[in-house]
Amino acid sequence: MEMMVVLVIMGVLIGIAVPAFGQWRAHAAVNDAATAIMGYLKQARNMAMAENRSVRIEFSTPTTYIFDKGNKDPTKPPVCAQCKNMTFSLGQYSANLRVNTNIKSNTVTFGSSGTGTNSMITLTDSAGTSYGKYSKKIKVNYIGRAYFAP
Repeated sequence: MEMMVVLVIMGVLIGIAVPAFGQWRAHAAVNDAATAIMGYLKQARNMAMAENRSVRIEFSTPTTYIFDKGNKDPTKPPVCAQCKNMTFSLGQYSANLRVNTNIKSNTVTFGSSGTGTNSMITLTDSAGTSYGKYSKKIKVNYIGRAYFAP
């Protein structure tokens, strides 16, 4: 009888823990991806000022972004000789992550003086859970400062 009580208690605890663990994983994936994008935004601004050129980050699809974006067309010359054109996938954090921006070109550009494109970048766990979807916003203002928006 005691063993049955212990098994019932364990079943209830597991029933509570599994959804909470799924929610924690979704939050962790969004937070990790947002922190990585924030780091690349700050790196792009610093690179733009240090190399006295424009540096762009393009959110090419809802699940990828390109750091130090050059031309898409390989037959055209690059925007600059130093452009890295590195592509990153949000799939390394979670297959359910999506990124949306409030700008038409989906490109954040930092000028040589460090100024930025006024934009809002939103990362969302598209799968959602019974608790709702989790998202995190990154704001880039005109002076080039990137920060987590409330």
